[in-house]
Amino acid sequence: MLAPNATHTERVLLNFRNTSNGSLVDPVSLPGNYTIDASRAIRFAPRGSDSRLLDNPDGSEVHQVLTLHVDETSESDPAVYAAFVQQLASKDDRVRREAARALATLAPPALEPLLLSFATSKDNAIKQFGPLALSNLATTASLAALAKMLISTESGSYESISAADYLGRTHDSNWLPLLLSVADRQGSMYLAYAAESGGEAALPALLARLHSTEHGTRNAAIYALGHTGSRAAIPLLISLLSVRTDETEKDGFDDAATANAALQELTHFYIDRSQSDTSVDSWHRRWQQWWVASGLHAPLYRPGECAENKELP
Repeated sequence: MLAPNATHTERVLLNFRNTSNGSLVDPVSLPGNYTIDASRAIRFAPRGSDSRLLDNPDGSEVHQVLTLHVDETSESDPAVYAAFVQQLASKDDRVRREAARALATLAPPALEPLLLSFATSKDNAIKQFGPLALSNLATTASLAALAKMLISTESGSYESISAADYLGRTHDSNWLPLLLSVADRQGSMYLAYAAESGGEAALPALLARLHSTEHGTRNAAIYALGHTGSRAAIPLLISLLSVRTDETEKDGFDDAATANAALQELTHFYIDRSQSDTSVDSWHRRWQQWWVASGLHAPLYRPGECAENKELP
């Protein structure tokens, strides 16, 4: 809340959540021209009223359009990093968080020892950006530290999930055994990251888990098949739609719906479930027709790869 005539400044990394390669956390990596459309609604409470009851009767909004150019040959001035390094020692949580986020996003190799320390920092304002820093460094030491962070942090925590996510994005099957073991110990939600790291090499492990008596494990394995980028996963997912089920058979329908979502992840084709014909039999028929007509040569995608979503014929 701001009093009349008071001011507030908030520094935001423009490319922190908007990227040129389709994912949501890495910095803009491709040269070119970018347009940033920034806005924030302005709400207020009448003086003397309950400040929790905010209002915005006239739709007031601050709005700014910015442009930037990413030069393929440009290099950041090391002095920029020095300012952020100094701010890591600030007593203000917000300042430390901004500095850690900026350094993790830029990940200058010359600061590798400092960035490696993010993963073990006792300061959460800094530690939360450890996975991002280690991933963006992408050195042997930083990826090893990322793996250590995965197994040493609490299961399901932000740091644990982020570390698994970034290891999956490497598309390096060397991390597959570790991610599978974490999934077996800490929860099947980690299977998708294992699938992304291993690609087609992850199929045998996922197939084995499809026979699990635990519905959660089986459903997670189906979902993970959509993260492999493997063409061999498609007929298997389509076959999971051929089992007769309906909305009243919850586990069977959940598996079918997950298989349908995994097919969309792989192909960027979707079925509009708002239409009247939403039965699993219809899904199976349409995916089977697409596979026969186009599946062997259609482009496939891994998570984060940009492509337009189109309705399945």
